[in-house]
Amino acid sequence: MHARPLAPQHRTPSTTPGTEYVVRSGDTLWGIARAHGLELSELVDANPQIKKPRNLQAGMHVHVPAKRGATPAPSPASTPEPVVRTPSRAPTTPGERRTSGVENGGLSSPTLRARIESSAGAQAAPSFAEIAGGAHLQAGQTGPSVSELQHRLTKLGYGVQASGTFGPTTESIVKRFQRDQGLGVDGQFGPRSLRALEAAERGEGAAHRPFVYGGDSPTALRQKHAGHADGFGLNLSRSQQSDVAAFRANYRANEARYRAVAERTNMPPELIAALHWRESSGRFDTYLHQGDPLGRPAVHAPRNIPVFHRWEDAAVHALSLHRSAARELGLSSSSSDASAMAAYAETYNGLGYHYRGRPSPYVYAGTDQYTRGKYVADGVYSATAVDAQVGVLALTRSIG
Repeated sequence: MHARPLAPQHRTPSTTPGTEYVVRSGDTLWGIARAHGLELSELVDANPQIKKPRNLQAGMHVHVPAKRGATPAPSPASTPEPVVRTPSRAPTTPGERRTSGVENGGLSSPTLRARIESSAGAQAAPSFAEIAGGAHLQAGQTGPSVSELQHRLTKLGYGVQASGTFGPTTESIVKRFQRDQGLGVDGQFGPRSLRALEAAERGEGAAHRPFVYGGDSPTALRQKHAGHADGFGLNLSRSQQSDVAAFRANYRANEARYRAVAERTNMPPELIAALHWRESSGRFDTYLHQGDPLGRPAVHAPRNIPVFHRWEDAAVHALSLHRSAARELGLSSSSSDASAMAAYAETYNGLGYHYRGRPSPYVYAGTDQYTRGKYVADGVYSATAVDAQVGVLALTRSIG
């Protein structure tokens, strides 16, 4: 059973210094984080009570943690500056795309530019020309080159807000990039890191394409997976190869059962089988929802489901919970659209990885699109844990 990226049911009182922001109509977490100079992941982590980050409601309270080394910001009630909204459509400037909720270009926002220019005591960051000559970008620096670095890392799939400030989140992202590139991991972006960045940007194939996090509707998720879901390379360990072989044998032995559910739900049987394998290694005495035993109330999320005694009935119910997403993605029992199946699988498992700007192992484990990062329990994320299970796409490809 795979831990789902869900937030806790009840709010844990925050002890992090900061302010409380009252959500207004049209606000998004991306917009609130950007207006306060934070990473989206920082705001998500500070608000475990928000179980559905994409469904903010006017009047909700959002805890805005103070930036490290900064004094708490004044409450929104006394601050006339409006929250920066995330546009509902793509930017119109040619060549720009939405990445991790931040407009490409970094310093195009007047609010962001003013924040950078007024950063008292901040150390000016060296230019990229100076970095090529031996200088380093590091924690505590601010300026256009930091924003450009954040923007370029996001385009490579390392989701980080282009705030222009080299804070602890950016430092951790740089370390992750250095680790993935086989460099010394010190969190300082110097000449070697710059050369590795440029080499990655010149790369071709799905492994080097950016995951563009432009929204969380099924259509936006499908666009994010485009070029990855149908262009990935397998990267299976020995144990994962054995797991794929076992999955294929299970599918051949039980194909009639999967096709029966596919006919009742108009969903691809291969996708149903892959979800079943992720949730319970293909056991037919469990709920497809989350792998809990049939015939008794569920104890893992989702818990509020009827008690089922037949796997097929439980599977139809589990898939029906995301019927609207399947329709928007155009899925049917004969579908072979890998991007649509990837978007559905991520929706089915939960969008915790999406909100963190990370590829979901539920979808991509066992491929060159995933390295590390995993929810080790419901709502508990570890940046260093590695998902040893095989992801949905590698499974479906094995029987495609």
